[in-house]
Amino acid sequence: MAMHSFTFNFKRFPWACINAIVVVFAVQFTVASHPWLQNALFVFSEASLSDPMRVRYFLEQAKQDTGKKALIVGTSQSREGFDVRILNGHFKDDNITFYNMGSAAYSAADLYMEIDRILNVAPDLIIYMPYIGNFYLDYDFKRLKYYYHPKIISVFLEKVGNKPLVENGWFFFDAYLSYISYFYKYREELKPVLYNVLNYLAFRIGEKVEPKYFRYDENFPPEYFARQVEQFKGKKFYISEYTEVEQHAFKETIRAIKESETPFLVIDAPVNPLIKNVYKPEVEIAYEDFLTKILRDAGIPFLSRNDLPDFGMDKFIDFTHLNAVGRAQLTEFLSDYLQKNYTAIVRRQQTKTIPYKVYGKR
Repeated sequence: MAMHSFTFNFKRFPWACINAIVVVFAVQFTVASHPWLQNALFVFSEASLSDPMRVRYFLEQAKQDTGKKALIVGTSQSREGFDVRILNGHFKDDNITFYNMGSAAYSAADLYMEIDRILNVAPDLIIYMPYIGNFYLDYDFKRLKYYYHPKIISVFLEKVGNKPLVENGWFFFDAYLSYISYFYKYREELKPVLYNVLNYLAFRIGEKVEPKYFRYDENFPPEYFARQVEQFKGKKFYISEYTEVEQHAFKETIRAIKESETPFLVIDAPVNPLIKNVYKPEVEIAYEDFLTKILRDAGIPFLSRNDLPDFGMDKFIDFTHLNAVGRAQLTEFLSDYLQKNYTAIVRRQQTKTIPYKVYGKR
């Protein structure tokens, strides 16, 4: 009986389809990295709605910056709390440029995944402003697509086991797709940008367009705070199964920064005094104890809330975001602090260090 053999027909392999896919991805990365497009996306994007995309933009700008540069990282409190235009004006003669990369819901785990890319731009100073929600909430797996790095998997496995990874498998798959496709990753952020572009072309063409730096402009009414207190009933922040993940990620972030010999300053985010009504006191105690000990042991400068100016309720939009008055106060405080305590950066001649070695760099 004759044996039937299978012969792979190389000519039938869908090369046209594969070549088309390769071309699409090549064009995509070429277009996505074009300075004109990046500038347009930044100008027409909006704070909060486009934070992750704007973070990428600032990193690309900082990488090309041959002067001294200070990167501000953290959640939306960092974005709303510092006016880089004022800082850049104060330090213009010192050749320092500040980049505010504050991003809504940016956790300690996100910073850990992002730190290699941050250090790769050779910053002269990293300023990190955490708040209690960085460590005392569940991790939002939807954000993996923006900052994913494979090293986070071992942290999850060690601290929470494999069940959360299996349950959130789609978000890891989504992160891989986002890794290879710029436009897929920022598909949600690009929608409002496209709307703003079309609105400009239809109704405002010829007008000067200024980039938007802040999300909030009006203080929330008193009833907002009462509703929040009733809604959360002291449980807005809590010790979750991901608290150890966030804490371990922050420890590893500190280790990487110290190895790179990059100056690192941590500023505890100012919060509205009313916020104490939406979580239990023991959570705040645990948060302050952790930050104080880990930074003291690492020799990292730490400005606690006791070191900051007094921010009353009238300085806040809501529980966590400063209004224009509070922002100006915090920005001025940072400017004065840097001039007094970071003279090696503020007044030195520009020198360049070897960029931090990156593993698994995108």
